[in-house]
Amino acid sequence: MPKFCRKDAVVEAEQVTHRNIYRLAKRYGGRHLRFGGQEYIVLSTDEGLEKVNIGDWILKERKGRVYICPPDLFEREYQPVAAHCTCRSAVVVGITDTLVDQLADRVAERLAAELQKAVTSP
Repeated sequence: MPKFCRKDAVVEAEQVTHRNIYRLAKRYGGRHLRFGGQEYIVLSTDEGLEKVNIGDWILKERKGRVYICPPDLFEREYQPVAAHCTCRSAVVVGITDTLVDQLADRVAERLAAELQKAVTSP
């Protein structure tokens, strides 16, 4: 899931679309509903049951709390972490993610070499 930052907070966020509404409802334990020609998700958050419309953003903070954000507010307040993000925690997360990816690549290379050695050894 893409990461976005706001001031000094980093969140994972996905925008609800007609294509992903079922998947997001399932991922966050919500219910996908259709009523009056509209479809939406009803999602339980710390604030109670919330209606999530097409176009809204579902945000998940590092501690796992889930929030709903309307698209206009999201566009004003958040920026992708991959872009030049000025928030300090985004830089730390970006560095950590990069180091984890590099470590995972090294482990995969070593495992592949060990497996190749085991397969070719008599």
